[in-house]
Amino acid sequence: MPDNSIAYGVNQFKMKDANYDFVYNPTMINAEKIIEANNKLITKFKNK
Repeated sequence: MPDNSIAYGVNQFKMKDANYDFVYNPTMINAEKIIEANNKLITKFKNK
């Protein structure tokens, strides 16, 4: 499979659209940190 390609079926691939990112990106923020940030916002909202 060529670099910068997306697999979308059995033995099928196409070039990755440069305007979009992969669903999984190895540099993504840890999921626990996202949940922690959301919980902080919820708590802040509830305390208003």
